[in-house]
Amino acid sequence: HRAFAEAKWSRSETFFVAQPTFDFGLFMQLDNPYAPANIVAEALLPGNIGYYYGGVFMFRDNIDLGNTTQEITRDTYRTVVGLQGPVTDNINYEVSMVWGRVESEQVYHTRNDERWLAAVDVVDNGSGPECRTASGLTFGVGECVPANIWGENLTQEAIDWIMTDLTHTVTNSQYVLNGFVSGTLEDWFTLPAGPIGFALGAEYREEESEYDHDDRAESLPDDTFWNGAGIDSFGRYDVSEIFGEIEVPILADMALAEELTLDAAYRYSEYS
Repeated sequence: HRAFAEAKWSRSETFFVAQPTFDFGLFMQLDNPYAPANIVAEALLPGNIGYYYGGVFMFRDNIDLGNTTQEITRDTYRTVVGLQGPVTDNINYEVSMVWGRVESEQVYHTRNDERWLAAVDVVDNGSGPECRTASGLTFGVGECVPANIWGENLTQEAIDWIMTDLTHTVTNSQYVLNGFVSGTLEDWFTLPAGPIGFALGAEYREEESEYDHDDRAESLPDDTFWNGAGIDSFGRYDVSEIFGEIEVPILADMALAEELTLDAAYRYSEYS
């Protein structure tokens, strides 16, 4: 009899760089102290949009915020243990257990849209530029960093406050228990064309998956530029199976039949 075992661990790290965020039709009020004087003067002329609404629509690729990125780290674990050996001279058995697991961490570097809209809506109440909105869902009073997006004048402080990381984790695991016997019946009888061969066995499998979204992304699904929506999910199922196969040699080494063999196989599976 022989005992056997295997163990494996592997890690893969991938990094994706995507385009910067963008805004098509971002409404900017003209009392923003960062707004250039020539744009304010033009917008406020009768007949122009600023004359009626006190603001302009800005179209912008936010290159100065930096790229959005995705970093994924996957760890894969797999272990196998088993025992195999003879039942008789012509029949062997094997039993084994397999356990595997994949753990994936996905980190998205993206824009916090609530902070972005608060940071670009700037006023000057006599003490210098400040955010019009004092507090929000993801920030408190005094935390907002005003951002000058008229041109490319964003400070690193504003960028760090606006951009955010979302972390999602995914786990998949599998458990398999398998056993079978196989061989021939020549210890008891043999047909003229040879011994009957067979295999009989059973298997049990469990599959489980879990997706854990970033807590803030789950509670505020529309708060980021992308990759924020989603809810936690979990699922599992199991399978029980029995299987068998038989090989019956009918004719062999004859004038019109070098070999004639009947094969039959059956498998029954029950899923939870």
